[in-house]
Amino acid sequence: MDFLKKHYEKIVLSIVLLSLALAAAYLPFQLQAVVRDIEQEIGRGSPKIFQPMESDPVRDIRTDRVQRLADAEHNLFNPVGWTLNQHGSRIKDPYYRRRGPEALLVMSINPLHFRIAFEKTQQEENDTQYHFGVTREGDPKRSNRRRMSRQLRVGGSNDIFDLVNVTRSPGSRELTFEINLQEDRRAITFQAGKPFQEVVGYSVDLIYPPDNNRKYQAKRVGDKLTLARQTYEIVVVTESEVVIKDYRTTKQTRLSLNGN
Repeated sequence: MDFLKKHYEKIVLSIVLLSLALAAAYLPFQLQAVVRDIEQEIGRGSPKIFQPMESDPVRDIRTDRVQRLADAEHNLFNPVGWTLNQHGSRIKDPYYRRRGPEALLVMSINPLHFRIAFEKTQQEENDTQYHFGVTREGDPKRSNRRRMSRQLRVGGSNDIFDLVNVTRSPGSRELTFEINLQEDRRAITFQAGKPFQEVVGYSVDLIYPPDNNRKYQAKRVGDKLTLARQTYEIVVVTESEVVIKDYRTTKQTRLSLNGN
């Protein structure tokens, strides 16, 4: 008994260690048995081939939600800003992050003409004066764009053209005029009943939705626009496109007539 009392703790510890050793030795045999059971269970019967459903309700609902969340009525994927209306109340800003020239819409692009039309003949003794109406819609100076009258005799000149010759075809009452343009010395011919006309540029009508659909009408190359407190300049206008330049960064924005 004295021996047990003196070595009680050592005996208990030895028993515990022996039990752990036996358990560790038994685990590989138990693991093999479990593996065999699993293999036998899996091997029973033939596996079924997965057949996808023609309509997946979960997928349909998920896709529908994404589409609805991505439209303009939701802000999860479309962040929106707020602004003050005329009464001081906060309202959603539909043009949040869409201001400046990118928000402009091209409503129409209209040709600008240079036109010379015969008006009348004035006879004074042996001197015949021919009267013409001249319209220069593309002139940079606004006062020169209105229709103005010019009169001169054959061989005479003015600030727009020289009258080289006037003829009348046999059997015709229409006069034919031969002139040289002062600007580029081009020789042109036209009849009294068919004015000379050519396109020399374009003007554009714009609308700016973020500023209560503000309209910019008959704008030309060189005209300035103030959008969102910034100044821009129209640098190009063709029959289908407008180019606007930012004064600060010189960045250019292209706008097309069809919106593409």
